[in-house]
Amino acid sequence: MTQIAASKKRTEPLRKDGTVYEVPVKERKIFHLEVENPYYDVKTGKKLSTPHIVKLDGLKEYRQFVTNAYKSGWEYDIIHDPRPYMGMTLAEIKAQDAEILKQAGKENRKK
Repeated sequence: MTQIAASKKRTEPLRKDGTVYEVPVKERKIFHLEVENPYYDVKTGKKLSTPHIVKLDGLKEYRQFVTNAYKSGWEYDIIHDPRPYMGMTLAEIKAQDAEILKQAGKENRKK
C-alpha cells in the first residue's frame, strides 16, 4: 500500500457551521452542496429553515441546479466540488461558474 505524504493529503471541506464534512470515497466524483430555502417566523424573525445536503451527479445536474436555485431564491454552499480532481484549473472553474450564472440571468437583474 502506498503512503501519501501529509502535504499531499486531501483535506475535507468545512461546512458553514465549522464542522468537517467527510465525503464518502465512492462519492468523490459528484457535487455535494448544502442547500437551504430560507424562511423566517413572521412575528419573531427567527429562522425556521434548516439546511440539507444535496448530491448532484455531473456538471449537467450542477448547472441545472444553480439555475433553478438562483431563480427560486435558495441559498447553497458547495461543500465538495469534484472539478479540481477531474483536472480543471481554478481559472476554468471560475469561468464556468460565471457562464452558469450568466445563463441563469444573474447578470441581467439588478441586485
